This record gives sequence, C-alpha cells and structure tokens, in this order.
Amino acid sequence: MRINQSQSSSSQNPRSAQTNQVLQRPIEEIIVADFTLPPNAAAQKKAVETINTINTKLAKLQQVYNSTNDLEIQNNLLEHMTTFKQVLHNENNKIKKLKHQAGY
Repeated sequence: MRINQSQSSSSQNPRSAQTNQVLQRPIEEIIVADFTLPPNAAAQKKAVETINTINTKLAKLQQVYNSTNDLEIQNNLLEHMTTFKQVLHNENNKIKKLKHQAGY
C-alpha cells in the first residue's frame, strides 16, 4: 500500500508542474496590419501612425513578458498589453469608419 501511495503522490507532482507551466505561457506575437491610404487622408494617416507606434511598443512589452519569470512583472505587463490592444482595436475601427465615410 505504501508503494501505491508514493506512486500516486509522484503522479500528482508532474500535474502541478504542468499547471504552473501553463500559467506562465508566453503571449503570441501580433501581426501588424498595413493599410494603403489615399494621399489626402490625414486622419487615416494619423490613425495608422498610432497603430504602428502601439504595435512597436506592444512588441517590446511582449519581449520583456516572454523573458521574465516574475509573476508581478508579468501581470503589470499584461495589463499594459491589454490597454494597448484596446487602443489598436479602437484605431482600427476608426480607420474603417473613415474609409467608409470617404467612399461617399
């Protein structure tokens, strides 16, 4: 019986190790979207510049996130990355609306 208990406890340790590895999994890379704009679309150009700047910052944050093992730093970086992703989403929607309005 003691042998079975030691086997069951040793089988639980790899599961807990796998759980820890899943929690610290790095975030995937984000693909930068490139927009083709007409030369007189100043608002669209500004939104694209904002998207490119945020993508650069986001890529740097992801590199730091992937290289650190400190959970507090990872949580802080994750909050910043979430904010940047929201800004990217908003700017992308802005470009779509501006392109739609320019079509009229």
